[in-house]
Amino acid sequence: MLKESSPLSTSSPPPPNLNSSNQNLAKLSKDDIAKRDLFGRTILHLLILCNRHDLLRNLLKNGEVKSILNAIDYENGWNCLHYCINLNRIICFNILIEHYKNSSSKSNSTIANNNILMDALRCKDRNGVAPIQLLGNDFKDLTWIPQYINEKNELHLIYRFGNQSTEDDDALKDQTAEQRNNNDNNQPNDNNDNNANNNNNNNNILRPLEVSWSSKRGGSEIYSFGSNANNQLGVGDSRDRSIPSRISHDIFKPKTSTSDAIQDALRKPRYKQFAISKNHSVVVTKDGEVYSSGIGSRGRLGHGFDDLNDYFKFKKIEFFNSNKSNISPVKEVAISNNHNIALTTDGKIYAWGLNSFQQLGFDSNSSAKYNQTKGFLETFQATPTLVAGDLKKNFNQIIGISVSKVHSVAYTKNEIFFWGLNVGQMGIPLLKGDVEVKLYDQAFKGEIQHYPRVVQLRDEIKSVDTSELCTCVVTTKNDIHVYYNYQHFKLPKIPTRSNTDKHFDIFTPIKLTQVVQIKKIITRSTKHCTVLLENGSVVSFSLNNSEIKNIKYTSVWKGYDHDMLATDIDVSSDGSIVLCTRNGSVFLKSGTSSNQRKNSMSSASYLPSTQSKFKKIDNLNKIVQVSCDINFLSFGFIRDDIDILPLKLQKNDFFKDIEYLCPLIDASTTRKQDQLLQVDHKFHTYISNFLYPDESYEIDDDEVTLVVSDSETSTVDLLRNQYNDKYDKSIHRRGQLEDSLDLMKDEGDISSLTGVLQSDLLFLKSRFNKDNVDISGKSYDGLIKLDKDSEIVIGFHKSILEARSSLFNKVLNPENEGDYFVWEDIKVEYDPLTSTLEFKNDITIESILLLLYAIYTGERLDIWNSYSSRQSYPPRLKTIFEDFHQLLDAFKVSSSFNGSQSLEKYLTSFQSILDDDSGDVLVTLSDGHIRCHSYILKARSAFFETVLSERWDTEDESKVLDFSGLSKFQFMVILRHLYGFADLEVFNCFGYDFHNQDEFINDMLELIEIADELLLFQLKSLCQLAIIDFISLDNVTILLTHSEYLSAPKLFMNCCWYIYNNLEILLFDSSLKDLSLDILKKLEGQIKYFQNCKVLDFANDRGELNADMLTNWFESDSNVLIGAFMNDMFKFNEFFISDRKGYLAFEPLIDVKYEVKPIKEASTTVKKKKSRKSSTLTNDILSFREAISKQKPEIISPIAIEDNHDGFETVSNSKQRRKSKVSLVLSPSPTPPSSAAPSRSASVVSSTASVAASPTIGGSSSSLLLKPSMAEAPQPIKAALSPFSNWASKNTSGAASPILLDKFQPILGKSVNDSNANARNGINSEWVKKSANVRIGPVVKLSQKERKRLAAAAAVVVNNDQPVETKPLSSSRSPSSIQPQTLKLPKQRKSSTPIVNNSSNMTRKPSSSSSTTVVSPSSSSSPAATSSIQFSTLATSNSVKVDTEFNKVYSTPSLTEVMIHDSLRLERLKLEESQRKTLAEIQQEEEFAKWWDEESKKVQKQLEGPSTEKKRPSNKNRKGSGGGNTPSPNNNKKNNNSTNNTNGKKPKSSQSK
Repeated sequence: MLKESSPLSTSSPPPPNLNSSNQNLAKLSKDDIAKRDLFGRTILHLLILCNRHDLLRNLLKNGEVKSILNAIDYENGWNCLHYCINLNRIICFNILIEHYKNSSSKSNSTIANNNILMDALRCKDRNGVAPIQLLGNDFKDLTWIPQYINEKNELHLIYRFGNQSTEDDDALKDQTAEQRNNNDNNQPNDNNDNNANNNNNNNNILRPLEVSWSSKRGGSEIYSFGSNANNQLGVGDSRDRSIPSRISHDIFKPKTSTSDAIQDALRKPRYKQFAISKNHSVVVTKDGEVYSSGIGSRGRLGHGFDDLNDYFKFKKIEFFNSNKSNISPVKEVAISNNHNIALTTDGKIYAWGLNSFQQLGFDSNSSAKYNQTKGFLETFQATPTLVAGDLKKNFNQIIGISVSKVHSVAYTKNEIFFWGLNVGQMGIPLLKGDVEVKLYDQAFKGEIQHYPRVVQLRDEIKSVDTSELCTCVVTTKNDIHVYYNYQHFKLPKIPTRSNTDKHFDIFTPIKLTQVVQIKKIITRSTKHCTVLLENGSVVSFSLNNSEIKNIKYTSVWKGYDHDMLATDIDVSSDGSIVLCTRNGSVFLKSGTSSNQRKNSMSSASYLPSTQSKFKKIDNLNKIVQVSCDINFLSFGFIRDDIDILPLKLQKNDFFKDIEYLCPLIDASTTRKQDQLLQVDHKFHTYISNFLYPDESYEIDDDEVTLVVSDSETSTVDLLRNQYNDKYDKSIHRRGQLEDSLDLMKDEGDISSLTGVLQSDLLFLKSRFNKDNVDISGKSYDGLIKLDKDSEIVIGFHKSILEARSSLFNKVLNPENEGDYFVWEDIKVEYDPLTSTLEFKNDITIESILLLLYAIYTGERLDIWNSYSSRQSYPPRLKTIFEDFHQLLDAFKVSSSFNGSQSLEKYLTSFQSILDDDSGDVLVTLSDGHIRCHSYILKARSAFFETVLSERWDTEDESKVLDFSGLSKFQFMVILRHLYGFADLEVFNCFGYDFHNQDEFINDMLELIEIADELLLFQLKSLCQLAIIDFISLDNVTILLTHSEYLSAPKLFMNCCWYIYNNLEILLFDSSLKDLSLDILKKLEGQIKYFQNCKVLDFANDRGELNADMLTNWFESDSNVLIGAFMNDMFKFNEFFISDRKGYLAFEPLIDVKYEVKPIKEASTTVKKKKSRKSSTLTNDILSFREAISKQKPEIISPIAIEDNHDGFETVSNSKQRRKSKVSLVLSPSPTPPSSAAPSRSASVVSSTASVAASPTIGGSSSSLLLKPSMAEAPQPIKAALSPFSNWASKNTSGAASPILLDKFQPILGKSVNDSNANARNGINSEWVKKSANVRIGPVVKLSQKERKRLAAAAAVVVNNDQPVETKPLSSSRSPSSIQPQTLKLPKQRKSSTPIVNNSSNMTRKPSSSSSTTVVSPSSSSSPAATSSIQFSTLATSNSVKVDTEFNKVYSTPSLTEVMIHDSLRLERLKLEESQRKTLAEIQQEEEFAKWWDEESKKVQKQLEGPSTEKKRPSNKNRKGSGGGNTPSPNNNKKNNNSTNNTNGKKPKSSQSK
């Protein structure tokens, strides 16, 4: 594959150097920080792309980086965390998380309490995907499977959809590139061609086949959480759990192991089922044992009548002990609140618990007597008892079982067995109806079925589930049969997707139209039946007699991504559901309010806060099975962790090392040293795990997994088969002993040995001359001499001969001096003083050498194979043959070859040497000393070969080695490896139980260090193999650190594999953040490797990797890219869009919502209001908001409005003691009345900024003054906006739109009585703040339909209007400048209330700089009137009416108006209730109203005249007039709840000259 060139290689001259930018990243200006490229990426995004964590740290020191911290790009809508997780930038992610925590006001708080960080983690991109969902670390998506780690510390990959590779294929894929090239030059390889064809045929598989969990595989861990009122969680106490708690494995392992193998003692149990109810729970392990926990009354725990105690932890039900020969392992259990039934692998059913309705299937007579004795009112069975009835006659295999509170069910392929209380759910007709029971608050009549009774079904049954009132049956034809109300129904088919257009044919993939298979059905009541489909969707239905054939299926869950497909579900009695998805996440949805459940337990924070919404359970992954009780208060989960990668190890070369000690083999002082670097992985390696499935119980033939292949492509999914077979002991079992031993003989070595024995006698005499014995260097402690030839001397090792032959043991240890051994013609005498064994008879030297070779190696060396028969042997060879067989018979060595002595016996004979304390080497240790044999140490270890060969004087027999840093136990483990113990038996000397796993791991880590120093690399690999099966979430980061420190690459790679598959949990673990930089870099590299395994082009059929996919040009050219970004953005953009000629090929189209705006300058940041989705708005509202957005208010100084019980107060700080969903401005614009009239007075809430606060008099520093301006004010960058945000506003600036108020509106914060003094001092009373006991209430949201109805009603009412005389408010301007006007009000309205932002006294008019605002002169001379107007307005100004003149033009009110209208209407009612007037106050108001009417008439008469009539505008123009209009005094009087409302005449209006 050609290497892809970097885009930088074809660009013009390189951009400026990065050095200047690198030094100033922490001091970049605000404008430089805000730079973006054409894809909207900031410098923060670029540093993550380039993986420059060093520069990222420097950048985060810049105070201005907060403006882009949550910025999203244009292309994908990604923020910085999206980039980190998608590109596997673990270091950058840790740096950003730490920065988020430090930037939060609660730096020590958890991630959940960090709002800034949570916003970044919840930000969704264009596809609605949050950062954590970009992990893509599910092993089920791999295309290339990491099969094992070879002896060269490399991952061996196989193609997922290819044929299972043979050993030759594995050897070829593990060869180096040079070796593969040599093979190609020599001859073609048919296997490679076949693999290539397989890959080509399977390229059409775009999405991996589904890999489903099964109970046959089992789970690695169990979790429980929720209510623990009845000890049903099994966590060891009665406290509730608000987060999932892992249940210890110690409970499910015996305290002492009966096996000597350390693997049996340390093997973790696996679990196939976790069933939980209100009163107890039951766990079934993979080996068929049953454990229970909870309330022990009514015998529900199954521990017998003598043990009805409550248990906080799971206790084993001894009845199902796997050691019992007559009881088969349990396959499945089904439990209700009070009784249980269990199905064994041999098809038998056992029951125990409450038996009030015969739901156990037998008469509990013995328990009845026991109950009478103990005073119990109900009958129960405390010990599992076999269920009989029609089950005795059944010879078909029972598929499954199910129970309800009142009955039990078992089923075969075509039969269903019922027993218990029948209320119509059994398919059995009612005969007596003598039992009346109350179920689900209803009374039902039924009868008891005492024993199992069979009901036939024509179709083949797939699964059955039952409840108290109905039973649902799923057949293989994908039909659902229901037994309900003594009737049998067949429900309609679950609908599939189809073409909705019947008149137009379009292509639809088969996968979308084919029938979706039912995977599981759960029935808790007639109202809540839930179905899990094979495609990962969940639907539900309810049963009703009248509509049984018209049942409609309701969608409950639909996975929007293949990772979110549901794989298992459980349902409560009220329809609440818990489910787990393909990636192992768990979601809960409550059918009722969580407040109703909080009364049942101390903590229910895990439940969804609202109904019909799913909530994800945090800190939980890889869940494969879920369960809940019928009250949806207690939950149990089974988790299945990732399988660790096995290791490919060098075979144990013990046989070759011992063979070297044979006198026939030439001595070498550097033999083991030369072998250190020789690795032959074709024939001298094997693949192994440390732990294998337990083989102590019988295999369940019913659960044998078949090799599944896709029917369309006929492709075998090797990953699925490997996953399913991992814990199948019939397939995945420990290899034979010879598989781990290097027994292969080199033909060249055999030929050379044969040649020596067939050589001339003189050559043999010269080689085994007595002068050459010490030259061998093999530390012989015994010599063989021939009586007839004293010059021949052959060395041997006494301990080996004694261990291998019992007769040699007697000969070499004579009881009396001078004893000798005689066998036929053989006579042997041993001299203990000289350690000499002398043959007295005439025997050939070749036969003695052949005997020694057979003793050392356990094999015969055939020097006669070139001859056809014994008759053709030469005389010399014939004599050798006869002497050799005579020696074999004499010393009983021949039995080694007749099959009675196996390899184990051969190894055992050498292992016995270790127990002999007669070695010639004394090893000093920290707690004692050990003697061992130098010849074995030198033959087995390069370290000891060097230490013991040159250091000692040959005359001094004492050899002492100082290993005071080691203990006797540690050195004994080393000797066990050197003395021939099998690889998986070396560590059997550890007397550890299951709870000593941590100690075992620590010992292995120490042995790795020791073995590495002693150059015992095979032992080092074995120690790594022993650790990897114990990697868990608790210790993986610790082991990762140790493996790097100890140079244990196999352990390191397995830790990386485990972290990769559990990143969603470990990313937020503090231990991962504490890793060193070097380790994190290596971890990132391994994670990137595993991610590339999902790509087909990552490797070819021969295992060769695509190196280009392991590099990233962003990283390699990071300096150039970052320098161009900071110094020349145009050239930086050219790298991505320019063509070969250097022209910009295109300009990307950017969504308006992603458009970048300048950063807003403000002394205090106004709290942002969360954006929320709204319905589609009309064109009128869009036009209005566009007009509003054109007026850019000048922000002088922001303030915050604090909502308290004393009223609104203007405060200087931005924090609020009470949060309000809508921030309102209830004060007028400080612009003088002669300024330009504002546009529509409406509140427009921006999607990224909160509503502007109220301005105050004088423009103080603590006020926010909003002034219309022709130029645009600088706006903040729109950060962390989801691409799915759909605020229908064309103003994309991100700033708050100005809220323009009516000019008569009183100002908050000032008392009513102060208005008189203000009026006397010439201050406009409408600018004075007033305090009132009023506050904004909760938001009440109206539907779109309701808003349209109100608007339509307002339009009808406004058609009949009349002119009403208006009276302006007070003003500081002279009376001569006032121009009163009239406008129409609805006839039906009895009060004309001023409305916030939307007054009926105002008519919409285009804004103009030349227009003036007119105010009535009389209001300034009437302090009482001002006070009354202000008081009246205060009570009503906070309401927003939808039936106003404004809404005649805009038929649909804005969302803000509707929210304000409903929320403040409640507050107005409360205010009116609290401000009940006294009689004196009412009389005073009536007098004022009367006076006000008289004064109004006088003023109007003065203003009437001919000149006024000429200047009066037309009605059409008045409708478009602007902001000079003010409410009439009569209207304000009515708003003040005045009883003096006598002025019913139509007032006239005129215009001043």
